[in-house]
Amino acid sequence: MAYVKVMASHKAIAALRYGEHEESVTRGAVGCECDTEVAISQFKADRVMWNKDSGVEAHIIIQSFDGTECNAETANKIGRELAEK
Repeated sequence: MAYVKVMASHKAIAALRYGEHEESVTRGAVGCECDTEVAISQFKADRVMWNKDSGVEAHIIIQSFDGTECNAETANKIGRELAEK
């Protein structure tokens, strides 16, 4: 059975690093670079530009499938479509 969690994050860097070194994790992004270090520098620059040093920094979607429902690419596509909406 699929599990989907949508949440606001007060620590964007932790959200960006989620699953970074896990082979079973497929990561994607909407509105920022998929490369973690580039995305971190973009997030930091945006926070400075908008004088935002507290509160919600990012919205993240975590999906988990048991492996029989779909493959990683299809799961990532579903997540991207949800994030774009």
